[in-house]
Amino acid sequence: MEQPVEQRLVAKITAVPGKEAELGQMLTRLVTDTRSEEGCLRYDLYQDPDDAGTWIFVENWASYEIWQKHVNGPGFQAFKKAIVGIAATGPYKFDDFA
Repeated sequence: MEQPVEQRLVAKITAVPGKEAELGQMLTRLVTDTRSEEGCLRYDLYQDPDDAGTWIFVENWASYEIWQKHVNGPGFQAFKKAIVGIAATGPYKFDDFA
């Protein structure tokens, strides 16, 4: 039986000017919640040192299917709705390393 291929990706999100702190708090909660999800091998968040309103996620999932379960799940979908008006861009997949 073939082993699933890990899903690795980098994603970027940018705050609406003046909403950096609010988005940062939301992202921190998202990281905490996501790290406990099944198949999450890595979910790290980095704030751009030159732009306080930009964050980069480095993610590693056990498989593409598990990553899809994450992005289509209720927690991430609620996050996407909550950031309307707070996030200027993203979250969008910056790169994909299968």
